[in-house]
Amino acid sequence: MDGASSELVEQHMNTLSTTLGVLITGGISIQKENGVTALASSIVAIKENFDPHFVEVINLLFTQLESNPGKEYRQLRAQIVEAITLISSAVSAEVFAPLSDKIITSMIAIQQSNLEASDPQRSYLLSAW
Repeated sequence: MDGASSELVEQHMNTLSTTLGVLITGGISIQKENGVTALASSIVAIKENFDPHFVEVINLLFTQLESNPGKEYRQLRAQIVEAITLISSAVSAEVFAPLSDKIITSMIAIQQSNLEASDPQRSYLLSAW
């Protein structure tokens, strides 16, 4: 998605989001991680044209955060934090504002969860702030 025009990505966004949604919700960890990253990159490419779908995707990502609490999912959780950050910065302020408290509260909860020094969520949270 890097360098793709918004017109090109937007033409294929329905297919992309459906396919990536399947990977994010049902794939093995590496598929989920790559699906999250690809979805975020797609959304960043089309920016505010994604506004109507923001709530649905953020809720999907929050569900994945909650559904994958184990240590083996630390990288996935870190990439979800990154995706939420990228997606939130891509959409309009009016669309982001209603979910901003939920997003910030979630990030604070992760930050205060006694992350190990080697936990990748630490660096992704730092970048997010």
